[in-house]
Amino acid sequence: MNFNLADSVLDFFAAHKRDLPWRDHPTPYRVLVSEIMLQQTRVETVIPYYDRFISRCPDFFSLAQLDDDTLYYLWQGLGYYSRARNLRKTAQIVVEKYAGNLPDSLEELLELPGIGDYTGQAILSIAFHKKAVAIDGNVMRVFTRFWAVHRPIDEPSTKNEIRQRLLEVFPVGHASEFTQGLMEIGAMICIPNGTPKCERCPLSKQCQAYLTNTWNVLPLKKPKPQKRTEQYRVYLLKLGDAYVIHKRKDSGLLSGMYEFVNTTTDISLEEWIRNEDLSIQSVDEPYHAKHVFTHVIWEYEVRRITLKDIPKNTEWILVKSQDLLDKYPLPTAFSKLLK
Repeated sequence: MNFNLADSVLDFFAAHKRDLPWRDHPTPYRVLVSEIMLQQTRVETVIPYYDRFISRCPDFFSLAQLDDDTLYYLWQGLGYYSRARNLRKTAQIVVEKYAGNLPDSLEELLELPGIGDYTGQAILSIAFHKKAVAIDGNVMRVFTRFWAVHRPIDEPSTKNEIRQRLLEVFPVGHASEFTQGLMEIGAMICIPNGTPKCERCPLSKQCQAYLTNTWNVLPLKKPKPQKRTEQYRVYLLKLGDAYVIHKRKDSGLLSGMYEFVNTTTDISLEEWIRNEDLSIQSVDEPYHAKHVFTHVIWEYEVRRITLKDIPKNTEWILVKSQDLLDKYPLPTAFSKLLK
Protein backbone atom coordinates (compact mmCIF):
# COMPACT_ATOMS: atom_id res chain seq x y z
CA MET A 1 0.00 0.00 0.00
CA ASN A 2 1.46 3.37 -1.04
CA PHE A 3 2.05 5.98 1.65
CA ASN A 4 -0.11 9.10 1.42
CA LEU A 5 0.94 11.91 3.75
CA ALA A 6 -2.39 13.76 3.79
CA ASP A 7 -4.47 10.61 4.36
CA SER A 8 -2.14 9.52 7.15
CA VAL A 9 -2.55 12.87 8.91
CA LEU A 10 -6.34 12.87 8.47
CA ASP A 11 -6.69 9.29 9.74
CA PHE A 12 -4.55 10.06 12.77
CA PHE A 13 -6.56 13.18 13.60
CA ALA A 14 -9.88 11.35 13.28
CA ALA A 15 -8.70 8.62 15.64
CA HIS A 16 -6.64 10.55 18.19
CA LYS A 17 -7.71 14.21 18.29
CA ARG A 18 -7.94 15.74 21.73
CA ASP A 19 -11.25 16.98 23.10
CA LEU A 20 -10.61 20.73 23.19
CA PRO A 21 -13.32 23.35 23.81
CA TRP A 22 -12.52 25.49 20.76
CA ARG A 23 -13.10 22.47 18.53
CA ASP A 24 -16.74 22.10 19.59
CA HIS A 25 -17.94 25.00 17.49
CA PRO A 26 -14.98 26.43 15.51
CA THR A 27 -16.37 29.80 14.49
CA PRO A 28 -13.84 32.40 13.29
CA TYR A 29 -14.15 34.23 16.61
CA ARG A 30 -13.55 31.14 18.75
CA VAL A 31 -10.64 30.03 16.56
CA LEU A 32 -9.09 33.51 16.83
CA VAL A 33 -9.40 33.60 20.63
CA SER A 34 -7.93 30.12 21.02
CA GLU A 35 -5.03 30.77 18.66
CA ILE A 36 -4.12 34.02 20.40
CA MET A 37 -4.25 32.34 23.82
CA LEU A 38 -2.17 29.41 22.58
CA GLN A 39 0.69 31.69 21.53
CA GLN A 40 3.55 30.95 23.95
CA THR A 41 1.17 29.00 26.23
CA ARG A 42 0.48 25.29 26.69
CA VAL A 43 -2.90 23.81 25.76
CA GLU A 44 -3.53 22.49 29.29
CA THR A 45 -3.02 25.97 30.71
CA VAL A 46 -5.25 27.67 28.15
CA ILE A 47 -8.39 25.50 28.50
CA PRO A 48 -9.87 27.01 31.72
CA TYR A 49 -8.97 30.55 30.64
CA TYR A 50 -10.58 29.99 27.26
CA ASP A 51 -13.80 28.68 28.81
CA ARG A 52 -13.99 31.63 31.20
CA PHE A 53 -13.20 34.14 28.45
CA ILE A 54 -15.81 32.77 26.02
CA SER A 55 -18.41 32.65 28.77
CA ARG A 56 -17.85 36.38 29.48
CA CYS A 57 -17.14 37.44 25.87
CA PRO A 58 -18.93 35.12 23.43
CA ASP A 59 -18.45 37.33 20.36
CA PHE A 60 -16.62 40.30 18.88
CA PHE A 61 -19.27 42.76 20.10
CA SER A 62 -18.93 41.85 23.78
CA LEU A 63 -15.13 41.79 23.60
CA ALA A 64 -14.97 45.17 21.87
CA GLN A 65 -16.79 46.79 24.82
CA LEU A 66 -14.67 45.23 27.56
CA ASP A 67 -12.98 47.66 29.97
CA ASP A 68 -9.29 47.38 30.88
CA ASP A 69 -9.69 45.90 34.35
CA THR A 70 -12.11 43.18 33.22
CA LEU A 71 -9.93 42.35 30.22
CA TYR A 72 -6.83 41.99 32.37
CA TYR A 73 -8.73 40.02 35.00
CA LEU A 74 -9.93 37.51 32.40
CA TRP A 75 -6.37 37.21 31.09
CA GLN A 76 -4.71 37.13 34.52
CA GLY A 77 -2.30 34.20 34.73
CA LEU A 78 -1.89 33.72 30.97
CA GLY A 79 0.90 36.29 30.69
CA TYR A 80 1.94 38.20 27.56
CA TYR A 81 -0.82 40.73 28.22
CA SER A 82 -0.24 42.58 24.97
CA ARG A 83 -2.09 39.63 23.38
CA ALA A 84 -5.23 40.59 25.30
CA ARG A 85 -4.98 44.25 24.33
CA ASN A 86 -4.44 43.38 20.67
CA LEU A 87 -7.33 40.92 20.76
CA ARG A 88 -9.67 43.65 21.98
CA LYS A 89 -8.35 46.09 19.37
CA THR A 90 -9.02 43.49 16.71
CA ALA A 91 -12.57 43.01 18.03
CA GLN A 92 -13.18 46.76 17.86
CA ILE A 93 -11.96 46.93 14.26
CA VAL A 94 -13.99 43.87 13.25
CA VAL A 95 -17.13 45.43 14.75
CA GLU A 96 -16.56 48.86 13.20
CA LYS A 97 -15.19 47.83 9.80
CA TYR A 98 -16.61 44.36 9.16
CA ALA A 99 -19.94 44.45 11.08
CA GLY A 100 -18.69 41.81 13.53
CA ASN A 101 -17.54 39.29 10.91
CA LEU A 102 -13.86 38.35 10.77
CA PRO A 103 -12.51 38.78 7.20
CA ASP A 104 -11.53 35.64 5.31
CA SER A 105 -8.52 36.89 3.36
CA LEU A 106 -4.95 36.68 4.63
CA GLU A 107 -4.21 40.26 3.57
CA GLU A 108 -7.03 41.65 5.71
CA LEU A 109 -6.30 39.36 8.63
CA LEU A 110 -2.66 40.45 8.75
CA GLU A 111 -3.77 44.07 9.09
CA LEU A 112 -5.47 43.26 12.41
CA PRO A 113 -3.50 43.73 15.68
CA GLY A 114 -1.79 40.62 17.01
CA ILE A 115 -2.45 38.44 13.96
CA GLY A 116 0.70 37.22 12.24
CA ASP A 117 1.23 34.75 9.43
CA TYR A 118 0.73 31.60 11.51
CA THR A 119 -2.44 32.82 13.24
CA GLY A 120 -3.86 34.15 9.99
CA GLN A 121 -3.22 30.91 8.13
CA ALA A 122 -4.66 28.87 11.01
CA ILE A 123 -7.87 30.93 10.98
CA LEU A 124 -8.23 30.59 7.21
CA SER A 125 -7.73 26.85 7.34
CA ILE A 126 -9.61 25.87 10.52
CA ALA A 127 -12.46 28.40 10.52
CA PHE A 128 -12.89 29.14 6.80
CA HIS A 129 -11.75 25.75 5.41
CA LYS A 130 -9.31 27.33 2.97
CA LYS A 131 -6.07 25.90 1.59
CA ALA A 132 -3.68 27.59 3.99
CA VAL A 133 -0.65 26.13 5.76
CA ALA A 134 -0.21 27.29 9.37
CA ILE A 135 3.45 26.79 10.20
CA ASP A 136 4.58 27.08 13.80
CA GLY A 137 7.43 25.47 15.74
CA ASN A 138 5.55 22.17 16.00
CA VAL A 139 4.99 21.86 12.26
CA MET A 140 8.57 22.92 11.54
CA ARG A 141 9.90 20.27 13.90
CA VAL A 142 7.78 17.51 12.36
CA PHE A 143 8.71 18.24 8.77
CA THR A 144 12.36 19.18 9.14
CA ARG A 145 12.59 15.66 10.57
CA PHE A 146 10.25 14.08 8.01
CA TRP A 147 12.07 15.55 5.01
CA ALA A 148 15.51 15.77 6.71
CA VAL A 149 15.90 19.51 6.21
CA HIS A 150 19.33 20.38 7.59
CA ARG A 151 18.95 24.15 7.79
CA PRO A 152 18.00 26.20 10.87
CA ILE A 153 14.24 26.34 11.34
CA ASP A 154 14.41 30.08 12.03
CA GLU A 155 15.64 30.83 8.50
CA PRO A 156 12.85 32.07 6.18
CA SER A 157 14.01 29.74 3.41
CA THR A 158 13.40 26.70 5.65
CA LYS A 159 9.86 27.82 6.44
CA ASN A 160 9.16 28.55 2.77
CA GLU A 161 10.36 25.10 1.75
CA ILE A 162 8.15 23.37 4.32
CA ARG A 163 5.15 25.49 3.28
CA GLN A 164 5.56 24.70 -0.42
CA ARG A 165 5.94 20.98 0.20
CA LEU A 166 2.82 20.89 2.38
CA LEU A 167 0.82 22.89 -0.17
CA GLU A 168 1.65 20.20 -2.74
CA VAL A 169 0.02 17.49 -0.61
CA PHE A 170 -2.76 19.64 0.91
CA PRO A 171 -6.05 17.66 0.76
CA VAL A 172 -8.93 19.41 -1.00
CA GLY A 173 -12.03 19.66 1.18
CA HIS A 174 -10.26 18.74 4.43
CA ALA A 175 -8.36 21.93 5.28
CA SER A 176 -9.49 22.19 8.89
CA GLU A 177 -8.83 18.54 9.77
CA PHE A 178 -5.46 18.49 7.99
CA THR A 179 -4.21 21.64 9.72
CA GLN A 180 -5.33 20.45 13.14
CA GLY A 181 -3.90 17.00 12.44
CA LEU A 182 -0.48 18.54 11.81
CA MET A 183 -0.80 20.40 15.11
CA GLU A 184 -1.71 17.19 16.95
CA ILE A 185 1.26 15.25 15.60
CA GLY A 186 3.61 18.03 16.68
CA ALA A 187 2.06 18.33 20.13
CA MET A 188 1.45 14.65 20.93
CA ILE A 189 3.92 12.59 18.91
CA CYS A 190 6.87 14.57 17.55
CA ILE A 191 7.14 16.38 20.88
CA PRO A 192 9.31 19.46 21.50
CA ASN A 193 11.18 18.07 24.51
CA GLY A 194 12.24 14.48 24.93
CA THR A 195 12.14 11.44 22.70
CA PRO A 196 9.49 11.52 19.95
CA LYS A 197 6.90 8.73 20.03
CA CYS A 198 7.85 7.40 16.61
CA GLU A 199 6.16 4.05 17.15
CA ARG A 200 2.80 5.89 17.23
CA CYS A 201 3.55 8.37 14.46
CA PRO A 202 1.48 8.04 11.26
CA LEU A 203 4.41 9.49 9.28
CA SER A 204 7.23 7.26 10.53
CA LYS A 205 7.19 4.97 7.47
CA GLN A 206 8.58 7.81 5.36
CA CYS A 207 10.21 9.97 8.03
CA GLN A 208 13.87 10.43 7.13
CA ALA A 209 14.91 11.28 10.69
CA TYR A 210 13.27 8.10 11.96
CA LEU A 211 14.67 5.89 9.22
CA THR A 212 18.21 7.25 9.70
CA ASN A 213 17.95 7.68 13.49
CA THR A 214 18.77 11.40 13.27
CA TRP A 215 15.70 12.76 15.09
CA ASN A 216 17.94 13.94 17.93
CA VAL A 217 19.87 16.39 15.70
CA LEU A 218 16.82 17.90 13.97
CA PRO A 219 15.54 20.52 13.81
CA LEU A 220 18.60 22.74 13.66
CA LYS A 221 18.31 26.02 15.54
CA LYS A 222 20.37 29.17 15.72
CA PRO A 223 21.68 29.86 19.24
CA LYS A 224 19.33 32.03 21.32
CA PRO A 225 20.57 35.39 22.61
CA GLN A 226 21.19 35.46 26.35
CA LYS A 227 18.41 37.02 28.43
CA ARG A 228 19.23 40.23 30.27
CA THR A 229 18.60 40.46 34.00
CA GLU A 230 16.93 43.37 35.78
CA GLN A 231 16.93 43.77 39.56
CA TYR A 232 14.23 45.38 41.70
CA ARG A 233 13.21 45.93 45.28
CA VAL A 234 9.55 45.05 45.80
CA TYR A 235 7.66 46.29 48.86
CA LEU A 236 4.50 44.53 50.01
CA LEU A 237 3.03 47.48 51.88
CA LYS A 238 0.35 46.28 54.31
CA LEU A 239 -2.15 48.30 56.34
CA GLY A 240 -4.56 46.18 58.34
CA ASP A 241 -6.00 43.60 55.94
CA ALA A 242 -5.12 45.64 52.83
CA TYR A 243 -2.11 45.86 50.52
CA VAL A 244 -0.89 48.81 48.45
CA ILE A 245 -0.82 48.43 44.67
CA HIS A 246 -0.64 50.83 41.76
CA LYS A 247 -1.12 50.74 38.02
CA ARG A 248 1.82 50.38 35.64
CA LYS A 249 2.42 52.70 32.71
CA ASP A 250 0.40 52.25 29.52
CA SER A 251 3.46 51.14 27.57
CA GLY A 252 6.17 48.54 27.96
CA LEU A 253 6.18 45.19 29.71
CA LEU A 254 2.95 44.41 31.63
CA SER A 255 1.58 47.82 30.61
CA GLY A 256 -1.69 48.82 32.23
CA MET A 257 -1.50 46.04 34.82
CA TYR A 258 -1.40 46.46 38.60
CA GLU A 259 1.71 45.77 40.65
CA PHE A 260 3.15 46.04 44.12
CA VAL A 261 5.23 49.12 44.77
CA ASN A 262 8.81 48.60 43.61
CA THR A 263 12.03 50.46 42.86
CA THR A 264 15.33 49.74 41.24
CA THR A 265 18.16 48.57 43.47
CA ASP A 266 19.80 51.99 43.09
CA ILE A 267 17.53 53.35 45.83
CA SER A 268 18.00 52.05 49.37
CA LEU A 269 15.05 51.12 51.57
CA GLU A 270 15.76 53.98 53.98
CA GLU A 271 15.98 56.57 51.20
CA TRP A 272 12.80 55.28 49.59
CA ILE A 273 10.85 55.45 52.90
CA ARG A 274 12.01 59.06 53.42
CA ASN A 275 11.07 60.03 49.86
CA GLU A 276 7.57 58.57 50.24
CA ASP A 277 7.17 60.00 53.77
CA LEU A 278 5.86 56.69 55.10
CA SER A 279 4.92 55.95 58.70
CA ILE A 280 6.32 52.47 59.34
CA GLN A 281 5.30 50.01 62.05
CA SER A 282 7.58 47.12 61.06
CA VAL A 283 9.79 45.83 58.23
CA ASP A 284 10.17 42.09 57.65
CA GLU A 285 13.41 40.45 56.64
CA PRO A 286 13.84 40.33 52.85
CA TYR A 287 13.44 37.25 50.71
CA HIS A 288 14.44 36.79 47.10
CA ALA A 289 12.46 35.72 44.05
CA LYS A 290 12.64 35.94 40.29
CA HIS A 291 10.34 35.82 37.28
CA VAL A 292 11.43 34.76 33.80
CA PHE A 293 9.95 36.46 30.74
CA THR A 294 10.75 35.67 27.11
CA HIS A 295 13.62 38.15 26.81
CA VAL A 296 14.32 39.32 30.36
CA ILE A 297 14.65 37.97 33.89
CA TRP A 298 13.39 39.98 36.84
CA GLU A 299 15.18 39.38 40.14
CA TYR A 300 13.51 40.77 43.27
CA GLU A 301 14.45 41.57 46.82
CA VAL A 302 11.04 41.43 48.52
CA ARG A 303 10.07 42.92 51.88
CA ARG A 304 6.71 43.07 53.62
CA ILE A 305 6.30 46.41 55.34
CA THR A 306 3.51 47.08 57.83
CA LEU A 307 2.29 50.68 57.80
CA LYS A 308 0.86 52.79 60.63
CA ASP A 309 -1.13 55.17 58.43
CA ILE A 310 -2.53 55.51 54.90
CA PRO A 311 0.28 56.48 52.47
CA LYS A 312 0.29 59.99 51.03
CA ASN A 313 1.07 58.89 47.47
CA THR A 314 -2.19 59.50 45.58
CA GLU A 315 -1.30 57.04 42.80
CA TRP A 316 -1.31 54.12 45.25
CA ILE A 317 -4.43 52.06 45.93
CA LEU A 318 -5.26 50.19 49.13
CA VAL A 319 -6.89 46.86 48.29
CA LYS A 320 -8.23 44.29 50.73
CA SER A 321 -6.40 40.98 50.63
CA GLN A 322 -9.41 38.99 49.43
CA ASP A 323 -9.97 41.42 46.54
CA LEU A 324 -6.36 41.50 45.44
CA LEU A 325 -6.55 38.59 42.99
CA ASP A 326 -10.30 38.50 42.39
CA LYS A 327 -10.89 42.10 41.30
CA TYR A 328 -7.53 43.43 40.16
CA PRO A 329 -5.44 42.10 37.24
CA LEU A 330 -2.24 41.46 39.19
CA PRO A 331 0.17 39.61 36.86
CA THR A 332 1.86 36.38 37.98
CA ALA A 333 5.19 38.21 38.24
CA PHE A 334 3.75 39.97 41.31
CA SER A 335 0.86 37.79 42.52
CA LYS A 336 3.22 34.88 43.21
CA LEU A 337 5.12 37.03 45.71
CA LEU A 338 2.18 36.73 48.10
CA LYS A 339 2.86 33.02 48.43
